[in-house]
Parts: sequence; structure tokens; C-alpha cells
Amino acid sequence: MQLTQSDRGRTVEVAAGQTVTVRLPESPSTGYRWTVESAGGLQQIADHSEAGGAMGGAGMREIEFRAGQPGSHELRMRNRRSWEGDAGSGDRFNVTIVVK
Repeated sequence: MQLTQSDRGRTVEVAAGQTVTVRLPESPSTGYRWTVESAGGLQQIADHSEAGGAMGGAGMREIEFRAGQPGSHELRMRNRRSWEGDAGSGDRFNVTIVVK
């Protein structure tokens, strides 16, 4: 299953063992990168970045998770500059994944 920005705030159901891919735009050349704040019972298995064309241009980030134990798991991610810490602003992405 692939999730994008349009899935923000949704609840989705997956089978145990299924792969969930989150694909979001980011601008790594400006320092903004997606980080996983909480994955609940999901196991992160891959993390890929595609650079944008020009300086400051948007690239794409693709993070893959494997659904583990049955139950409801909150996946929370944040697009921020690492040097700003928790005080920095940044976009957020969250979904609830129900593993059956």
C-alpha cells in the first residue's frame, strides 16, 4: 500500500506482514527532511530519497514499513531541519494503520 500527502489523517487497514510505503515531497537541499517521530508497531524497512532538479527544488522521500502485530498503530512523521530540534516549524504527516 502506498500513502501520500492526501492520506494525512486517514485510518487505513492492512494485513499483518504487508508493506506500507509513505511517499512525500521534501526539499533536502534547504535542510527539510522527513523524520519518523513514531511508528507504533510498524517496522521501518527502507528509506529512499530522490533529489529535486534545481537548488531548493522539491525531491521525494519514500519510507517503507512492514506491518507487524495486529492492532491500531499511529504513524507520525515530521518534515523539519535537524538543527532546529523540536522547536522548529515543519510540516507533519500522520496516519493510523490498523493491522488485521
